[in-house]
Amino acid sequence: MTTAEQEALIIRRGAPWWRMLLRDRFALVAALWLLVLSICFLIGPELFGEAATKLNLRARNLPPGSTEHGWLMFLGGDALGRSMLARLIVASRNTLTIALVSVFAAMIVGGALGMIAGYIGRGIGHVIM
Repeated sequence: MTTAEQEALIIRRGAPWWRMLLRDRFALVAALWLLVLSICFLIGPELFGEAATKLNLRARNLPPGSTEHGWLMFLGGDALGRSMLARLIVASRNTLTIALVSVFAAMIVGGALGMIAGYIGRGIGHVIM
């Protein structure tokens, strides 16, 4: 066994998951980004629900990067002057809910088909796989 294999074995057995996450910068950035999206998903619609539907005709077609009408207009405004940032945050709940339901449905269907293919085997297993 080489030292790299021994080191990997030690990491797998002894280190908690958060220590391994701190060692890998890309994984840490991805985890932090998922945390930010999850927070927006959970509390965003309650905080910005009214701002997403509130009309402001002075902010119509406001370009991105503009903060003259407040930081919620950082991504610009649509044709009715609604904040694009607030609309994206509010819409994230629907998007992530649909994604999570789809993943769980695929897990259930795939797991059931995998069990059928593994248990019965032969021709039916080949057709399923």
